[in-house]
Amino acid sequence: MEKANDSKILRVNGAIATDNSITLITKVNGKWYATRAKENNGAIAYENCKAKIEDNDDLIIDEMKSRTISAISIFVIVVLAYQIAVVFKNLMFATIVTALCIDSVVWKGSILKYFNNFWKIIHKKERRRMHAATHKVLNAYEFLKSVPNTDEAKKYSSFTENCDDAKNSLGIVTLLFMFMAGWIDGRFITPEKTLMVYGIALIVYAVIFRLGLYKFASWYSLKKPTRHQISMAIVALEEHLELIKKVKEDEDCILGDEKIKDIFISYEEATTIWVN
Repeated sequence: MEKANDSKILRVNGAIATDNSITLITKVNGKWYATRAKENNGAIAYENCKAKIEDNDDLIIDEMKSRTISAISIFVIVVLAYQIAVVFKNLMFATIVTALCIDSVVWKGSILKYFNNFWKIIHKKERRRMHAATHKVLNAYEFLKSVPNTDEAKKYSSFTENCDDAKNSLGIVTLLFMFMAGWIDGRFITPEKTLMVYGIALIVYAVIFRLGLYKFASWYSLKKPTRHQISMAIVALEEHLELIKKVKEDEDCILGDEKIKDIFISYEEATTIWVN
């Protein structure tokens, strides 16, 4: 497929998917503007808004539960790595600890975030479909430089490096490569050969990072969308682009429009699935 001419397009800064809605958000002159498309008795309705984030105590409790499960998952991995190192006398423990340290320093604890999001999203099928529909439409928009129709959007991938879920997989990719390097038997490894193993692992990792292949680790947050869900994402994109054009032309007029209400994005919704 040949890429369209790289003409200038309006950039969408963020996207949020729930079980029954898709919200696109863009920042203009320090203010966030949003367009939300949602189900309305089998039809697709939309509203343009100014976006604000709100907290929710119940959702914070759910977040704490997910984080607890995530911490336990990482603890089990480290303990397993240690046991393997003791029994098989290889580099497993050292490599696992190295991966966790790299993740903490470079990727800001993405392994914890990955497990956290996994346990929160894996059972939410409709949200995963909405998530995938949003990715398809935005991928098509980025490629075609215009709003796609449903048939065009269906052809594009549900995966993207722009997704937070994909970015949170960087630590997991690091962990996997260090884990594989750790299987080398320590009795036959000199310090020089150990450095070589690490070097090869990091080169392969760099290639995966450069090609954006880490995006496939976000599989758990995506599910094949329906045609209707793709259409909803298209409506959200069309109306959002129109809103942003108007804001850039005359922001004062938009701010004074009583129809442009504030939209409060919940703590749970605030997990951005697309960032530019």
